[in-house]
Amino acid sequence: MNDEGYVIEKLGENYIVQGGVIVKAKPVINEAHFQDIQNKILVALDGAKVSIRVIMAWFTNDTLFDKLLEKHNQGVDVEISIYDDGVNKKHGVDITKLPHKRIKRGQRGGLMHDKFCVIDNQVVVTGSYNWTNNAEFRNDENITIEHDQAQATRFSVEYRRLTK
Repeated sequence: MNDEGYVIEKLGENYIVQGGVIVKAKPVINEAHFQDIQNKILVALDGAKVSIRVIMAWFTNDTLFDKLLEKHNQGVDVEISIYDDGVNKKHGVDITKLPHKRIKRGQRGGLMHDKFCVIDNQVVVTGSYNWTNNAEFRNDENITIEHDQAQATRFSVEYRRLTK
């Protein structure tokens, strides 16, 4: 792995990555998007080389799902976790085509309302935008795309916590 590995610990200005490879810290870049969100997510997903983790309250957008399936077929390790409710069961994408988990409720007993994606443990896509057709075509939504290893590591840990 070059610089798309999984960070284990920070060492000064560098990170120690699985397999003992040292990855120099990259500059942090944060992007905020309020329009053309689906296309921004597609571009981010296109950059995945190792892994994609998606946790989404509601997921009905076939275009985004097809991109995940494409990346999976290219050898990227893709996993989806969604809220286990009637909306996803009736209108959701067929997540059975990919490794997946259905989450019955949030850790505190309410909704699992998270909406984020971690790409190669390097990039986080998060915001109000569920990966749904309504989010794309009807709602006012936002996402941030954060190119930040430390932030991606925090979101990866949260993903594991929510899906255990």
